[in-house]
Amino acid sequence: MWSALVLALALGAAPTMKDLTFLTRDGCVNTPDMVNNLDDALIAMKLPKDYQLIDIGKLRRMTRAPATRRRRSSGKGKTS
Repeated sequence: MWSALVLALALGAAPTMKDLTFLTRDGCVNTPDMVNNLDDALIAMKLPKDYQLIDIGKLRRMTRAPATRRRRSSGKGKTS
């Protein structure tokens, strides 16, 4: 993400915020600090604070595709 922003700035392209998304989960004690740090960084770079904030706990859970092959243990760590 940051490398794309740096490349865009180096090429003279205006940065866009459409792809910036902050993922969190409900009850994460670090979220407020991280959001404040992100906001401070965006202000320092003179970018708008119009990113998406998504609570991953509220996303619809996707079902897994059926496994075509079983995982097998390597046998390491077994005690006999």
